[in-house]
Amino acid sequence: MQSIHVRHYGHGPRKIVGIHGWFGDEHSFDRLEEALDPAEVECVWPALRGIGPSRDVAGEYSVAEIASDALDAGWNLGWDSFSVIGHSMGGKAALLAAATAPATVERVLALAPVPLGSEVFPPEVWRTFVSAADEPASRRAVISASLGERGPSHWVDRLAVLAGERAEPEVIRAYLHSWVGDDCGDVVAGCGVPTLAVVGEHDPSITERAVAQEFSELLTDWRVAAISGAGHYVLDEAPLKVGALAQEFLIRAEAQAR
Repeated sequence: MQSIHVRHYGHGPRKIVGIHGWFGDEHSFDRLEEALDPAEVECVWPALRGIGPSRDVAGEYSVAEIASDALDAGWNLGWDSFSVIGHSMGGKAALLAAATAPATVERVLALAPVPLGSEVFPPEVWRTFVSAADEPASRRAVISASLGERGPSHWVDRLAVLAGERAEPEVIRAYLHSWVGDDCGDVVAGCGVPTLAVVGEHDPSITERAVAQEFSELLTDWRVAAISGAGHYVLDEAPLKVGALAQEFLIRAEAQAR
């Protein structure tokens, strides 16, 4: 079976697997590397099935498959345990991975994680999201709205174009239907893996309040941190702030726990 492509960073003792979001790829965590000492961490950043260098790796393009592939990415390197970082759709998959393999996943850093349950979008919003698989203008609308309409036009335009170049429309659409429609709540309920969610204050949907309410009902060891001046793409918008939180939560706190 063909394996997904993974990009490596670092050579340290703390092991990390990153899961990118709906419009991302294996470079989604480039900015995070600026805050992580390569002597302290060893990271793998997979490109999900059907995306970028994993474009020819077929699959069902679901959250469950993402979680399974993320676990395999660490296990294939011989790692007995590691932390998982996930952005947006990847945050949902990261928590599913933790609930599926709690003896393996040490910590979860969820960046603007989409809800673990299924969602129902207003019809006009859903039409925009579905058409984003084919239309750059719709992708741009989705991205801009997620930033609270505060993102630089060039950055928004560039991401909208790149997301369409990385994957075929049917792949983009399949991931959308999964992260919106799949209910992972029953599987994740009771998960005790330490989890930190990081949300942007200008994200209109993934808010501190909404994430805290959901986590309080499903997880036993969690907290939420809000980043001022950021929207949905918190790592791109506030890399040093997110990097400092990642350093504290994934490296220092884990070392103290040991």
